[in-house]
Amino acid sequence: MTTSLSLTYDYLGSTLNVAAVDVLLETFRAAGSRSRRMSISTLMQRDTDPVFKELLSLWNEMKPSERQLLGDHSPKFGMYVANAMSEDSGAESEIAVDVAAQLSIHEALPELIQTAESSKNPRLQDLSLHAVLSMTKSLGAEARSLQDRPQLRRRALERLAISVRSIDFHGREELIDAYLSAATWSDSMLQAMLDANGKSADTMARRLMHSQNDSVIDLLAGWISKSRIPEPVVPVMRSRSDSAFRDAVLRHVGPAPTQRTLRQLDNLGGMLAFEQADLFEQTASELQAPLMYVFERLGTDSEVVRETAIQAIEMGDTDAIRAASMVLRHLGPLPIATLKPEANRIACSMDSDATYESVFDVLLWRQIQLLDFPCEHVQATMRESLANLSVEAFLEPESSLQFADLASIAHVLRLIDPQMERVVLEGLKHPMIQTRCRAVEAAAALGLIDSLLDTFRRIYIQDHLTIRIHIASYLQHAISPEARAWREELKEAASGPVRDAARLGAGRMQEIY
Repeated sequence: MTTSLSLTYDYLGSTLNVAAVDVLLETFRAAGSRSRRMSISTLMQRDTDPVFKELLSLWNEMKPSERQLLGDHSPKFGMYVANAMSEDSGAESEIAVDVAAQLSIHEALPELIQTAESSKNPRLQDLSLHAVLSMTKSLGAEARSLQDRPQLRRRALERLAISVRSIDFHGREELIDAYLSAATWSDSMLQAMLDANGKSADTMARRLMHSQNDSVIDLLAGWISKSRIPEPVVPVMRSRSDSAFRDAVLRHVGPAPTQRTLRQLDNLGGMLAFEQADLFEQTASELQAPLMYVFERLGTDSEVVRETAIQAIEMGDTDAIRAASMVLRHLGPLPIATLKPEANRIACSMDSDATYESVFDVLLWRQIQLLDFPCEHVQATMRESLANLSVEAFLEPESSLQFADLASIAHVLRLIDPQMERVVLEGLKHPMIQTRCRAVEAAAALGLIDSLLDTFRRIYIQDHLTIRIHIASYLQHAISPEARAWREELKEAASGPVRDAARLGAGRMQEIY
């Protein structure tokens, strides 16, 4: 039975008897779904204008799956559809436009563009414009993903270039969007029109600035990763500020940007889209890593960049954490002028339960918490960021940290560097006397003299007079009975400077000497 039915449809598709068309039309309207589909396929086989006319008349009766049977059409069908819409014959023209749009009949693009430009039927004009935008979007998307159909796209671009140049006549700026949607960054025609710096360049720059078309925004944002940004595009990229453009830029930057992309960000110097506050929380998780690179390269305020990087480590995914760590390393250690007041604030709050929670938002406190982050790379980044707030930094001859600073933030330093006693011991063995003196001060400020008393006794015997004087003057900060007893001994020492140091203490010694 099936074979017999297939033979019947084969005959109806090939016979020269035009009555076969009436039979197929009647079958389509009266039979079941399988016969309807076979009728459509058989009508397409006949491949004549009268049959195409009948198929268009059936278009509104077809189900979506039945309409797709017309997708595998001959060039002749495409030409018929194009001619049908150019005749501007009311309902049939509207159907032809719908057919061209749904079946992506690119052969009809010139007629669709012409209709969108000049049809006196507003509905037909809008339908044509929608079809043009739909088809150019797909052509451009394919080309940008390296699946170009060069001949089809070139013909579309050539016709749309005419629309760009004649914008004053037809006034349909959506056709400029269509041109930009179909274009790619390497298109010679696009580059030539932009480089000419004429009216067409101004027209396209205006649409790049204001269009909400996703494909246009993607084209604009994509220049961030290209070797050259056309001159008229640069101010647009700097000035456009909407979230759609910002997200598109981040997608093109990606979680692992190329050196070319980073160089373009450097060259732009600033982008209004990235100057809003609290962008991290407004940004989708998959775009947070590229946001870090953009922030760093656009010359954003370093405090904002650092704050955002800390937030990325606290809340972001693996890519965001990796990017944030890299950015923090590029920023280098926080200056002591920033760290010291925050450390004092934390130290004061640690002595009061009532105010302890007030420091949870302090940037230094958040970085201290990240020293225990379950990633060694992040831990190392945090230690590097806080390097200026450490015993090592205090031991440096040019350090701006004073004894009083170290003493006031001793509790905070213990949170940052649990190995600070080892650092003090290493400082006491340093070849430079100035560093050894600073190590004595550090031990006193951090309350380590009592635990290192035997070491200090040995150093006192072996080291330079300057070190002995320093030890004697800072023994006043020790609290153990043994340390106090030793200080009393030194108050009666044979050496006058040591005796004076033990009696007067560090503060008075500095005043006198």
